[in-house]
Amino acid sequence: MGFVDLIGMPIRRGEKMKIAKDSHTKKTNVRKNSSKVVFKITRQRKEHINNLADYLSNIAPSTTFGENSFSIENLAKEWRLSKYFRKQRNKKNDISYFLSNVFRYRKNTPKQLVVEIVKRGMRWKANQGEMVQESLLSEIAKEMAALGFPIEKELSALEHPNPSQLCPPSVAIINAFKALPLHQSVLQADIFNLFSSGHYNEAVRKSLERFEKLVQDTHAAPKLEYGKDLMAKAFSENNPSIKITPCSTQDEINIQQGIKFMAMGVMMSVRNPTTHGDRKQMNVGEAIELIGLASYLCKLVDRRLV
Repeated sequence: MGFVDLIGMPIRRGEKMKIAKDSHTKKTNVRKNSSKVVFKITRQRKEHINNLADYLSNIAPSTTFGENSFSIENLAKEWRLSKYFRKQRNKKNDISYFLSNVFRYRKNTPKQLVVEIVKRGMRWKANQGEMVQESLLSEIAKEMAALGFPIEKELSALEHPNPSQLCPPSVAIINAFKALPLHQSVLQADIFNLFSSGHYNEAVRKSLERFEKLVQDTHAAPKLEYGKDLMAKAFSENNPSIKITPCSTQDEINIQQGIKFMAMGVMMSVRNPTTHGDRKQMNVGEAIELIGLASYLCKLVDRRLV
């Protein structure tokens, strides 16, 4: 049976070959156009792109574990520019490689892309409790102008979001925190939710509150005993109610006494100050370390001799 065109007329063999050839030619031209160099990267231009990547690396992560989190890689996917992004040795090189390809092959994209990176980067830094300085924006605008893409007007029009007092951790840190072998008294939903939302002070306070409650229950303390006084009695090296060592040698007595001072100290230097709502939020690293300390102390109570 012969080929038939759209109106039902037979298509001859020669015409069929011509149509196929024309179709192939169009597809080839599309591929050529998509890889056509529209901006030659000279040595001087490469230097400006490297400088630009260096400045942008201060306000934009190149990669992230969260699919919906802000990063250059995710922005490349969103703008259908993934083929221009490839992981390099470090963040600056990631961004430089990506920008070089965008400048080289996309005539009208570089300007809008850099403005978008700055816009989202300012929001990203604000979520971390920091504000992007005008001096940094000025340097970014200067490098773009040197490349023939003036964006000073566009950057001046961007809104400067106010820095947040809360700095939620990244998805990678949240997942790492979730995987920590913390004591069951500490690894509870309320503490995890506080930590994940950036309420580090309250997460630490609650974790130490749980430790204090565990000591009260184990020590069978009167209701009015709490804080450093409770710890001094419970972990005392002289007839302790929570004996961590046999306290029969000087070394064992020293260990018992050291744990007593540790428990007393954490109540005085961490738990009490975090009860004040006007206290500046600690950073994520401090929060993990202190929640880990609360967990360690809870495990010591579980492993007590009596």
